[in-house]
Amino acid sequence: MNTKNQKTRSEIANEIFHGFPDQGKRQKMSAEELAVLLSECENNTPKYILIDHELNLRIIKEQNKITLLTGLGAAVIGVIGIIIGALLSSC
Repeated sequence: MNTKNQKTRSEIANEIFHGFPDQGKRQKMSAEELAVLLSECENNTPKYILIDHELNLRIIKEQNKITLLTGLGAAVIGVIGIIIGALLSSC
């Protein structure tokens, strides 16, 4: 069924992503570099979606760090509260 006029999926993918950094290179790029690359892409194209996804992953990682630190801080404050409560009740 594949004729000379039809392209294979890999040929189409090669055309779409020609010159596009692979996942490893995108992960090493700074947010600024990704933003520039994103601005060069048309909305809702495969390239745009991949770069946008990479930027979203970075935002999620930063939010996870903040959430973890907040949780640890709350746990430390809770333990301090328990200790102070125990000391006050024993007096």
